[in-house]
Amino acid sequence: MKAKFFGVDVYFSFPAVAFLSLAVLCDKRGTVLICLLSSFLHELGHIVVMKITGAKLKAVNFNLGDVAINADLSMLSYKAEFLVNIGGVAVNFMLSILAFLLHAMFKADFFRDLFISNVLIGAFNFLPVRYLDGGQIVLILLQKRFSVKLSETILNVLTVCFMLPVGICGLLFLFNSSYNYSLLFAVLYLICTLVSKELKNVS
Repeated sequence: MKAKFFGVDVYFSFPAVAFLSLAVLCDKRGTVLICLLSSFLHELGHIVVMKITGAKLKAVNFNLGDVAINADLSMLSYKAEFLVNIGGVAVNFMLSILAFLLHAMFKADFFRDLFISNVLIGAFNFLPVRYLDGGQIVLILLQKRFSVKLSETILNVLTVCFMLPVGICGLLFLFNSSYNYSLLFAVLYLICTLVSKELKNVS
């Protein structure tokens, strides 16, 4: 599926549309919709900063488990590129603060769930892992002092050093919390994302 918003081509893969439709239909509490809203606002944060900094936004691809923003950042300064990468996380954390305050005032479940979803999405994307916002931010900071090759090597080491203990924690959490798969699923998702994008780069 293809649409156009504000002059930008937006593509929706069939698996993504099918999965999200099924998730929304089966979601009785509306949690999926809140997570989708938080994820959408995260990506919107990136796009708004791109527009402000003058980055050339080409297309946005919604795939199953991944949103890829195709943009040319080559002409941006280090500061502008840093702001683009932190824009989505900043939106999530600002929304989480707002949702927390609104929940304290009105005690509504919607604001509680909005707070939780934005904290989790913001924290997840801020991880110093390759291809996540946090990893891109670390890479930008490293490239100010080191070569591109050395910076990427350091980021790869950080990615492995971070994911290994988190993966172990995921297994421990799985067996000590009535088989809660959430943390382990997040680690597996990261691994699949890394492998998928590396294979695309190779091809």
